[in-house]
Amino acid sequence: MSVLDRRRKKVICCKDVMARHLIKASTGDSVEKVINTMRDFSISQMPVFYKGKVIGGISETIIIRNLHRNLRKLKVRDIMEKPFPIVSVYDPVEIASNLLGYHPAVLVSDKGNIVGIITKSDLLGICLER
Repeated sequence: MSVLDRRRKKVICCKDVMARHLIKASTGDSVEKVINTMRDFSISQMPVFYKGKVIGGISETIIIRNLHRNLRKLKVRDIMEKPFPIVSVYDPVEIASNLLGYHPAVLVSDKGNIVGIITKSDLLGICLER
């Protein structure tokens, strides 16, 4: 591939692959509610918000790690983990791809507001386009 060919390659930004419909949890939600939401929407993770700010994340992995506890009595705040990393809508998708090697999801922001989420399944859609 020549240098000129590389310049023609379209850079795919995070905004091009993110899911815009953000399904989120609140710290006071029951874990049971989150499980039902994950099942209803066929998702594996959700960001956790408190007073409009992202403060954590919850995923199937976290829930499964807590099976020894009575999940029906737990709130999201009892088992949530650190927030998912945040990238800009204009960042190249490779940044999100690298982060997904270590995190279940990546949140996407525009001017300080969370506007989307990227998961591994979102990246599968672009694999054949390259």
